[in-house]
Amino acid sequence: MSAVTLLEVESLTKQYGSITAVDDLSFSVAPGETLGLLGPNGAGKTTTMGCIVGLLEPDGGHIAVDGLAPKSKTVSAMVGYAAQRTALYLSLRVSENLAYFGGLYGLRGRALAEAVAKIVDLFDLDSLTGRRVNDLSVGQAKLVHLASAVIHEPTLLLVDEPTAGLDVSARRRVIDGIRRLAAGGTAVIFSTHYLEEADEACDSLVIIDHGRRVAAGPLDDLLSADPDPATIIRLGNGDTVSFDDRDLMAAINSVDQDQIAEVVVERPSVRRLYERVIDSDGANGASAGKGSDGTGNASTDTGDDSSSADG
Repeated sequence: MSAVTLLEVESLTKQYGSITAVDDLSFSVAPGETLGLLGPNGAGKTTTMGCIVGLLEPDGGHIAVDGLAPKSKTVSAMVGYAAQRTALYLSLRVSENLAYFGGLYGLRGRALAEAVAKIVDLFDLDSLTGRRVNDLSVGQAKLVHLASAVIHEPTLLLVDEPTAGLDVSARRRVIDGIRRLAAGGTAVIFSTHYLEEADEACDSLVIIDHGRRVAAGPLDDLLSADPDPATIIRLGNGDTVSFDDRDLMAAINSVDQDQIAEVVVERPSVRRLYERVIDSDGANGASAGKGSDGTGNASTDTGDDSSSADG
């Protein structure tokens, strides 16, 4: 992965009246890097993406894509964005939609035909190209929506909940497609509530809550900070006992052996990290909310981060 920074977000702040949706958020992304932007509903993920792609005007901070402002024509041609809401022409066929969006990015003639063929292969859409979008399932339409965002082979791709509503097979195609794009040098930022996807596809993470960063950094570094397996003991009465302890037998011996129904040893994962830094009720606390940036502060954001950037 390149050490060169493609996207730089510094002290980004965005407010809606008295609500602070994004609060002093900073991170960077390099070419070929896949960054997972994680957080609960209303954390500010979609608002952050909207500011990066130029759909929203920040109230503070600085964003640069390859050193340029998000709204510049050069950056617009470099960036792909697949919002949560599917944006396709329902009466057109899949191939026509892809050709249309490719044309918006300046592709013509043979270059356009080759781009459509390449993206159809990337997301395994060959069986869908002749069908009208109106006749597709929700999952199929979501795949086409994502394909339309990368038809021009963007340098920076932002995808907001790309696998929501997809079955296992379609989710696999999306994740595989994202990994192939990153392998080709595309920087990818994607948000997801499927934390296992972040384990599988991400090089780095930014976890936000109430608009503030609570953990950030390379995935391996974040997980290595929690190296011990957690022993989860489920008892016959339905209770669950957890131990952050390398000594499995010590954990088992600490409870009534006759009551043990199941013993599970969990390894470090994005899910464990997420549960550690995001408080169960959605607020950052002194212990649950303090992340790798050393902050444990919460703003007053109570809004849904899907309120503006994609609609």
